[in-house]
Amino acid sequence: MPSKFEFNKGKMVPYPSGAIVPDRDLGQRPALECIHLGIEFGGLKAVDDFSLTIGKTEIAGLIGPNGAGKTTVFNLLTKVYQPTHGTILLDGEDTSGKSVYQVNRMGIARTFQNIRLFNTMTVEDNVKVGLHNQERYSGFEGVLRLPTYWKHEKAAHERAMELLSIFDMEHLANEQAGSLPYGAQRRLEIVRALATNPKLLLLDEPAAGMNPQETIELTNFIRSYGAGRSAMVIAIDVGKAVLACLLGALVFEPYGLRLEGMTLAGVCVMLGHDFPALQGFRGGKGILSGWFIAWTIDWRIGLLIGVVFFVTYLITKYVSLGSVLASITFAVGFAVFQHDHVYVMAGGIFMGALCVFMHRANILRLIHGEERKTNLFGKGSKS
Repeated sequence: MPSKFEFNKGKMVPYPSGAIVPDRDLGQRPALECIHLGIEFGGLKAVDDFSLTIGKTEIAGLIGPNGAGKTTVFNLLTKVYQPTHGTILLDGEDTSGKSVYQVNRMGIARTFQNIRLFNTMTVEDNVKVGLHNQERYSGFEGVLRLPTYWKHEKAAHERAMELLSIFDMEHLANEQAGSLPYGAQRRLEIVRALATNPKLLLLDEPAAGMNPQETIELTNFIRSYGAGRSAMVIAIDVGKAVLACLLGALVFEPYGLRLEGMTLAGVCVMLGHDFPALQGFRGGKGILSGWFIAWTIDWRIGLLIGVVFFVTYLITKYVSLGSVLASITFAVGFAVFQHDHVYVMAGGIFMGALCVFMHRANILRLIHGEERKTNLFGKGSKS
């Protein structure tokens, strides 16, 4: 049976301008071209000589350490900031002098590192906000509630529900956006961006706060979306976890403390992921980051965690139960396989215990029979 999400990888080939794009995009204007882009704040160069080409169907990732200017690039592309120098071409059209609203109409949409929803509005109404640039009735028709208004309202409702179905969120349409769990708010922000019908979708740390199942859905969505459009993703959880651990190994290896350095870095990643200061210390649950931290430190532990999670899920269909048992396996695995390295073992047990703690709400729902079962490989959820 074909997957809900399908994606043709293709291969990367040179573009006439010298950039590299997927072979399937040759002969088409790139979705985005940045040429020597830069911005200065009072003499400080926040972004300097940044060039990038993204093909029509390409998925690109922008990766760098904190403070490197990744979000600033997004702000330049969406005209939150006007570039000091350089050119931005969207589908071949220059965006110079355009406002945020105008470049959105041209086809750029984004999400934010810090979630920006209309918390007191319903989920459906948040999505409809993204449909505003597709309204085809006058203010007069809207005020008097003429037939044209109701026709477009019906179409907007149907479109909003269609978009919410991407992440199986139709049942949340009448819920207040601010009452949703953190991961659901992340998904809603993506859906709202999609409602603008963008040519280029910019996702700023989209997987932050999502559990493994939600991250899988997001990854599959990005792949399928890239099959017909473009997506640009900033440093998702896995990359940050692995890179941090490798950096810890590099720093501590001269002292004979390679594993200890990786573990220290892993603990820092987990704490930063679960309690991000810039997001009011409300972050994710850390199991996906933790899994790849375990793989990086000791592949045996990573393999064991993966087996426990997927076997539990396949038997019960509870992602949260799989995550909790995987978190316990995380701690036990470090106790068993790293008992000769006291600090590594202690760090691993701490990370596993932290994952269990972050799932405390799920544990209570499991105990009371209120947790939702989820189908990872198809559409729909069930109680």
